[in-house]
Amino acid sequence: MPLKTQRIHVQTLVEMNHCVGIARRDAAYQCLVSFALKGLWQQSSQKRAHAYEFCLMLIQDALTTTEKASHMCRESKLGLWNKPVLHFLRLLLKLIQTLVALASHASVVKEEAEVLADHLDQDTYAMLSSTCHDFESNEQIVLQAFMRTLAVGQALIKGSSEKSQAIFSPDEARRYQLAFAEYTSHYTTAQNEAG
Repeated sequence: MPLKTQRIHVQTLVEMNHCVGIARRDAAYQCLVSFALKGLWQQSSQKRAHAYEFCLMLIQDALTTTEKASHMCRESKLGLWNKPVLHFLRLLLKLIQTLVALASHASVVKEEAEVLADHLDQDTYAMLSSTCHDFESNEQIVLQAFMRTLAVGQALIKGSSEKSQAIFSPDEARRYQLAFAEYTSHYTTAQNEAG
């Protein structure tokens, strides 16, 4: 058999666990939506940064499992159904990374105000302090874009998941349900710990 067409064990394992990967992605995204809809905007920039970090973890999990599924079925319809999902997950990842950076900057400047004031001249410190307001204004704009993109992504993931589940074998459907329940429980526990 030519080397190009030889199958390797890893491919078989990925294919066997495709339904589990889809379940993990769906559970992570469902938790992300649930968590974000509770309201990510907090009074404290430190609390916002912490909430964004949790969202970042969920998006990374959803993205990783979708990328694996796409590599596995690059030439099938499953691979095509995952393309728009990947686009929106990557966009959400960039948006949440931006939110983490904006909230973290404001948090650090507020927490370290005394130290910064001692080490910087008055004009530089005043300029740095004024960036907090600018960063928080920009953060609100990015957060609105994140929430709108989250809604679009939710529709895309739902459609992709339904199409995938429609071609699952009975055993794959059973394994999807088991994995979805386990991952949902895992992410719900993590969400409760994140606040």
